[in-house]
Order: sequence, then structure tokens, then C-alpha cells
Amino acid sequence: MELADGDIAFRCNLVTLKYNRDRTKVVMEDYSGGHISSGEASELIRDVNSRLGTDTISFYPGVSYRHLMVWPADPQTLNASPS
Repeated sequence: MELADGDIAFRCNLVTLKYNRDRTKVVMEDYSGGHISSGEASELIRDVNSRLGTDTISFYPGVSYRHLMVWPADPQTLNASPS
């Protein structure tokens, strides 16, 4: 994927989560989404993008569990203090 000047890319991994034995915490069971196929993962990432993507933030399918979120950040706001 080619990024434009000022774009910031975040890697987004699909993972497998499960409850612990007493169901008080959610823990990561597998870092690779259960070795998900690229086709299955693409469907999920497209759904994530339709639900969470915005005019400025987009999610892009990659290979297996590895994907991208791209934010075309305004360099002027990167070091801005919160109001």
C-alpha cells in the first residue's frame, strides 16, 4: 500500500480473545486470529471499516491476521495539547 505524505499507518492484527476460567477477564488466546485465512479476514476488515471507518480513518485488508488502519493526520495537530 502506498501512503501519501502525512499519512500514518497503524498495524491492526486480528486476535482471538476468550474469557479466563472464572469469566472475570478477557485474555488473548491467539495472536493470529486462529490462523484466519486472508479471505475471511478481508470480510471482517471490510465490516470494521464500514462500522468504524470515517472520512479520515480507513481500515485496509492485508494478509491473514495482519491489516492496516490509515490516518491522514494533519501534522499541525500531532503535537497539539488537548483542550
